[in-house]
Amino acid sequence: MTNRRSFIFSSNPWRYLAILVGGTFALACGTAVLTLIGYTHRLVDASSLQLFDYQMEKLDDGTAVEIAFIGDSSLGHTIDADLFGELAGRRTVNLALTARYGYGGSYNMLRHLLARHDPQIVVILHNVAMLTEPRSPAGYHLTSPGLDLEETSPIDLLKVYLRFDAVRGLMECVRDGCWSDPETLPIVDDYPPQGEATNRKPTTDEVRQDPLLPEDIEPDKSRFLGLIAELCDERGIACLYAHGPIFGPYCEVSSAYIDDANAVVRVAGLPVVKGTPACVPWSHLGDARDHVRPELKQRYTSLYYRLLMPYLGGSGGKRIGARRDAMETQAAARCSGPLGRRHNPPDRSWERRSRVESRPQACRPERSPDRC
Repeated sequence: MTNRRSFIFSSNPWRYLAILVGGTFALACGTAVLTLIGYTHRLVDASSLQLFDYQMEKLDDGTAVEIAFIGDSSLGHTIDADLFGELAGRRTVNLALTARYGYGGSYNMLRHLLARHDPQIVVILHNVAMLTEPRSPAGYHLTSPGLDLEETSPIDLLKVYLRFDAVRGLMECVRDGCWSDPETLPIVDDYPPQGEATNRKPTTDEVRQDPLLPEDIEPDKSRFLGLIAELCDERGIACLYAHGPIFGPYCEVSSAYIDDANAVVRVAGLPVVKGTPACVPWSHLGDARDHVRPELKQRYTSLYYRLLMPYLGGSGGKRIGARRDAMETQAAARCSGPLGRRHNPPDRSWERRSRVESRPQACRPERSPDRC
């Protein structure tokens, strides 16, 4: 005798398939809605989104922006916008986000900037390893001025909103009462504070075993760099690209990567600021190999001001465009690095000219990396 339950299942397979599909769709929709609520109320990825809100407030204060820095935490911990503005004699803003926003976030921040202001110069400053980071759909989508389906595929949207970890975090947040009393992102010296400084200095062998390599460069990273260059050309804005500081020995062991990274940036249409990345001694590092200590932020602001001085004279896109050929010509004069590849060492001539600042001279990565 045929079991009634097995008979129903065998005679109605499409019914169960429909239930399975419908349940999966309902689960996906519920996850997307809860994730969206978390994003909207700054309960999911709260610190990153609150930082974006903080930087957007600078653009809405009604004061004209003449020089803007856009990038990640390497920028946030390096450039003091007020000091740079005093040195340059122009109102400067630091619009640093974090590395998780990627170049897509920087492109959108530039779009927000140009929708409200007409700056003379924009400096895109990211950590040296940014070209090795995977593309960030969330970083682009959550900072976009609108839903840009040309740059946001359906797969990207699924990655942004189908986040079960976000739903779990949202539930924990509601359970702990953060809905009624959300945490506020702390801001110290115009950027979220660093964590505890790294205490153990890596050995030379450890650094050499973990270099940045040309093959690490993500092939699609130049996409948003090209869009940045196009937007700057359309508006006649002088846009530059600069690498942030990094622990000195990495400049040596990653010289091949730096050369190839510079080539990618130039092909995308952005000139690379000569002398970057700044190769810094271990004693100057904070909580990461590309973060300088908070007490040295003004010192490195002065350093990057001197590196950028040759570019501050012109304010039009044509002048910067004319510099590209000159800079590529200068690249041919690079000195050879220890790995047999051509490398452009940091420009430290300003240290010899400036006797006012008592900068340590004992550690020079380009001369004796073992001592840094």
